[in-house]
Amino acid sequence: MANFLMPKGHVMPSGKAESHVADESPVNSSKGDVVLERRIAVSRGPIGDLAAGSGSVVVANSGDDSVSVLDAGTLTLVATIAMGGEPTAIAVSDDRAYVSVAAAGHDTVSVIDLGTRTIIKTYPVAFGVTALAVGADGKRVYAGRAAHDRVDVAVIDVTAERVGTIEIGRGPAANIDALRVDPAGKRLYAAVTDARGSRLVVVDTETTKTLRVVPVGSPIRDIAHAGAAVYVLTSDRAVGGAVH
Repeated sequence: MANFLMPKGHVMPSGKAESHVADESPVNSSKGDVVLERRIAVSRGPIGDLAAGSGSVVVANSGDDSVSVLDAGTLTLVATIAMGGEPTAIAVSDDRAYVSVAAAGHDTVSVIDLGTRTIIKTYPVAFGVTALAVGADGKRVYAGRAAHDRVDVAVIDVTAERVGTIEIGRGPAANIDALRVDPAGKRLYAAVTDARGSRLVVVDTETTKTLRVVPVGSPIRDIAHAGAAVYVLTSDRAVGGAVH
């Protein structure tokens, strides 16, 4: 479900396929300054990923094989773009949105020009993408992939238009649940979950070598940066959620 809260003045798309949006009065949260500004009707099953850029919010409609583009300033739905397969992850950088697409014949990462709202490039990525991240300069896109016996990260150089690979780990039932690049673009953080638990893998983006592996335990749902700190959100049915 694509639901999130942001500080007052931002947008919170609703994951409900038939959400009724209008200019609802903001609902004050009991915690801090966060408020529910509005519910925006996407009506195409936005239960996949969501990413926000400087002027747009892009929502993956997994049930509709499309993405919806929202204007972050006016809080209106401005376009729906057919993807030719199920969108599974989204990352936004400046005027570009990168969308991983799973289809019967192939898996790809598609590039959407948010100005023209058209697909301008498609990169084949061999097997299923579960997470996306973009470097701070927008020159590299990182796609976490899961095969039956390993997980890796495809590195798409959007300037040279070539694709490389960073090996992350091997073993059955492994998955990359989240990816983040630090603000300097020097470190890639990959959240890996398998039958043994979860771990945070830290990779040097230039050498593509693993610098550190941090066992976490509960499945990692997301990663965030704040200054020099890295925060990890975990969630487990038995122990609940936590921020590390």
